[in-house]
Amino acid sequence: MISKFIIPYSSIRIIFHLVNQLRFDDVSSFFAGLVALTLFVLSLYAWSRSKQPSLIIVSVAFFIYVVKEWMELIPIQTDAINITQNILDFVILVTFFIAIIIGPRIRGSNRVRDESRIIK
Repeated sequence: MISKFIIPYSSIRIIFHLVNQLRFDDVSSFFAGLVALTLFVLSLYAWSRSKQPSLIIVSVAFFIYVVKEWMELIPIQTDAINITQNILDFVILVTFFIAIIIGPRIRGSNRVRDESRIIK
């Protein structure tokens, strides 16, 4: 009878001890990485349906963001890791900029002709 209470109680103590060891920035980095990973998969799916080059570039940016966020979970942060994260931030920004510049492509027609049709 006593063992029924001791085993769950010790398990709960172990779980609370592990939760107390977690830092908020580690948890937020992990979940930000999960959200970015979800956006990566969704943008790849959107690219597979429309074949727009800007979507594949956006998906690359999301994947790089996942890598950068999960690099923060490495217990020993060295200068090389910090510099790599800063470089990845720059690469992510440039990648999104390139995706904006390329923009969505409309198949079989150009934008000027389609916009003139809307105005009429």
